[in-house]
Amino acid sequence: GGSTQPSGGLPDASVQQGEYEIVEQTAAVQSLVSADGIRFMFTSFVSNFRNFAAVAIILVVMIGVGLAEASVIMEEINRCGGNSGACHGQMYNMGTLLRHGSPEQKAHYLPKIASGELRLQSMGVTEPTTGTDTTKIKTSAVRKGDRYVVNGQKVWISRIQHSELMILLARTTLLADVVKKSEGMSIFIVDLRQAIGHGLTVRPIANMVNHETNELFFDNLEIPAENLIGQEGMGFTFQMLQFQ
Repeated sequence: GGSTQPSGGLPDASVQQGEYEIVEQTAAVQSLVSADGIRFMFTSFVSNFRNFAAVAIILVVMIGVGLAEASVIMEEINRCGGNSGACHGQMYNMGTLLRHGSPEQKAHYLPKIASGELRLQSMGVTEPTTGTDTTKIKTSAVRKGDRYVVNGQKVWISRIQHSELMILLARTTLLADVVKKSEGMSIFIVDLRQAIGHGLTVRPIANMVNHETNELFFDNLEIPAENLIGQEGMGFTFQMLQFQ
C-alpha cells in the first residue's frame, strides 16, 4: 500500500515530543543532500560504488555530521535507487583510520579516500571457526623485521572486490599468552592491490544479497609494519570504537 509519510520523507507532526530533535536533524540533512550539487551526484552516479563512497566521506567525515545524519544520507541514497551498503562500509571503516591512524597514514590515505581514488569498504574480521566471538580469531600476524607475516582465514568479508584497501584484524599475541582474551589483537590496513596474488587469495561466495561477499585465505602475506594502525594489541578495542 501507499505510504502516509509526506513526499519529503520526514515524519508528520504527530511525532512525540522526544522525537522533535531527530526530526529537525533529519530535515536539515535532507535539505543538505537535496541541494543541486549533491542531488546531481546521487542521481548521476546511482550505480557507482566509488562516487557514493566519496559522497559519504565528504558529508560524514569532512563535514562532521553524526549518526542520525549519516542514517539520513544512506536513506536518501536508497531512495534514489542506489545501494547505501558501500557508503555504510566506508563510514565505519573510516572511523578506525580517522581515530587511530598515525599522521602519516592519514596524510597518505584520507585525501585519496575522500576523492574516491581509493575505496576502504572492506573489513576482515569474521572467521569460519569463531562464530560471533571475535576474541577467538586465529588469523595471526607475526612481526619479522620491518614486516608482519599474516596467516589464517576470513569468511563473509564484504565488498572486497570493490575496494582497494581493507581493514584487517589479526592476532599479534596468541590467545594463550594474554591475560584478557580481548587483548593481543591488532588492526592493519591492507593494500589489496599488492596483497591479492601475493599471499592473499580471494574466493567469492555465491549468495543472494545485494553486494558481494568473500572468503579470504592468508598464506604468508607480508604487510609493512608501517601499516599497523595504532598500538599493537589494541585492535579489539579499536574495532569496538569504530561502531560507535
